[in-house]
Amino acid sequence: MRIGYWLACATLAVVQNTTAGTGDWVATGPDGGTVAAIDRSATTLYVASTGHLYRSNDDGALWQATAEAPQEFGAIAVSRHDPQRILAAAGSGILRSTDGGATWSRTELPGWVSRIVRSALPERAEEVIAVAGEQLVRSTDDGITWQTLLDATGQPLAADDVAADPRGPSYYAVERFGRLLASTDGGLNWRHVASLSPSGMLAPSIVVDATDSRFVYVVTYSIDVSYVHRYRTDTLAYQRVHTADWHGAVIVDPWTPGRLWVSGSGIDSTTYRVFESTDHGESWQPVYSGARVALLAADTHVRDRLYGQNALGLVVSDDAGRTWTSRTSGIDSASIEAVSIDPRRPTTLLAALSAGGVRISTDQGANWDSADAGLSSTAVRALTRHPVLDDVVYAATDAGLHRSDDQGRTWQPVSGAVGRFSALAIDTALPQRMTALRNGAIVFSADGGETWQSMFPDARAIEASPAGGPVYALLWGSGSAHTVMRAPAHGQTFEIVGGDLRLTTLAAHPYAPSVVIGVRIGTPATVYLSSDGGTTWQVRSTLAASGLPRVAFDRCDGASVLLAIGDSVYRSADWGATWQPAPLPKPSRTLADLSVACTDGHAYAALGGVDSGVQVRVPAAVERISSGGFEPF
Repeated sequence: MRIGYWLACATLAVVQNTTAGTGDWVATGPDGGTVAAIDRSATTLYVASTGHLYRSNDDGALWQATAEAPQEFGAIAVSRHDPQRILAAAGSGILRSTDGGATWSRTELPGWVSRIVRSALPERAEEVIAVAGEQLVRSTDDGITWQTLLDATGQPLAADDVAADPRGPSYYAVERFGRLLASTDGGLNWRHVASLSPSGMLAPSIVVDATDSRFVYVVTYSIDVSYVHRYRTDTLAYQRVHTADWHGAVIVDPWTPGRLWVSGSGIDSTTYRVFESTDHGESWQPVYSGARVALLAADTHVRDRLYGQNALGLVVSDDAGRTWTSRTSGIDSASIEAVSIDPRRPTTLLAALSAGGVRISTDQGANWDSADAGLSSTAVRALTRHPVLDDVVYAATDAGLHRSDDQGRTWQPVSGAVGRFSALAIDTALPQRMTALRNGAIVFSADGGETWQSMFPDARAIEASPAGGPVYALLWGSGSAHTVMRAPAHGQTFEIVGGDLRLTTLAAHPYAPSVVIGVRIGTPATVYLSSDGGTTWQVRSTLAASGLPRVAFDRCDGASVLLAIGDSVYRSADWGATWQPAPLPKPSRTLADLSVACTDGHAYAALGGVDSGVQVRVPAAVERISSGGFEPF
């Protein structure tokens, strides 16, 4: 009853919404993001990204999205016989284009599509084999129709990967947890040619040598070790040729016989390398050492050119893997850990890239500049603005807490704030008082971060209202269900509240600190509301949506809530009871951060996620709820 009474009173305080904009969401970058595969015709490069399929007509200097709708791309195959014909894996389906990527049609397959290979023979130009749902499927009409391939017992043929002989009719596949198979009749029949050793390992990739098809290379891995194996079709010899604690795919040189590369790290080493062999894998030499690069492909039109993926996105080497340069311009799907709107200058955004430092935009995401100067680590986990000093921002990083006095353009470490920081909340009334997550534990500082004391040993999130009051935390739980905790104020003891309630995420009201909204994902996702600081909760609604959610109260309209989950951002004008969805241009299974602001009567919102970049909502004009005299009871 108390919740219902308070909601009724609060609703009376809200002035009628006078929305001037549409509330649509716009993808803004920054450039970057995971690239799953790359292929090319003579004139055009194509990359399959988590968010889109992109193409470049200027050798990768600038990329443009080709698919009409966002997809979860995983593989791509351009026909060697007709470069206008392209097949791209999109989740559990195949997208097919006959006009170089201008238009697409979709065909559903039995499961997630991880590989597409085409026959190299002109007389089999429309023959394609793919791995879909860990099964082999085959098409003889360039991907229009498909059939499931069967093993000797009549069951679907289970496989980790498949490769085509670039110079002949053969296909090779790695049977799940077991054997190397070969087919010479377009995949209709398969024979066992070698057994993986040791048995029971996964095989993420297989490739046939581009200049000498007697050699077939397989990468296998388990939890703590990875091997490169070589199979010879002439001698039937199968042997291990390289060992590491991690391997990427083997890349064969289409120009030089016997030359190949593999990316990986040495046993008990944290340094990543690119290894090169010039004798079909008999011996290897490291040609690159540094930040992790996962090899993707060797260019079939440019000698010595390799393509790879690092923490920020696509990289290219024109010296056979020795040095690497970024080629991400236009691939606007960077992985975002945190995003922050400047409430005084709301067109200014900060974004923390996963292992990629900080970017700043002063035009609401139209353009981004690097803002890494002074950071001890580019692994930035959270961005927190000072509640009083306009230009001060804090960055929680893997190498400690950093402070910026120029709106996030340059940084300096906070001398006493060492360790892995992942979240920070600042007391509005006494800003030198801070609560943070450091090395997974809740810590408190009373002197602006110079010294810290432990408050609770194990938590995953902290949250505090800009109006002050309690500090909330989520205690690590099973999966995405976490226990709610509360401290009456910064520096005070945390206690468990809410009984058996478990939440995935929560947010405190910007004007009434004891009001908290929470979400627990499931089937369906459930929205909860508390008006007594999390002691008791009311189920407000359920949503048929999946993904890791983020929730925030609208700073202009105190009764409104934004809930980002999966492919939409839902808005509620009644404290989470009912919702209206707005589709995201770039859906993400993992939404990392949701930032909101209210400036001059306009509500701003920005969302960051894994492989979806920063997405901003077109500002909506509203009449702000009065905070003067606003009471929850």
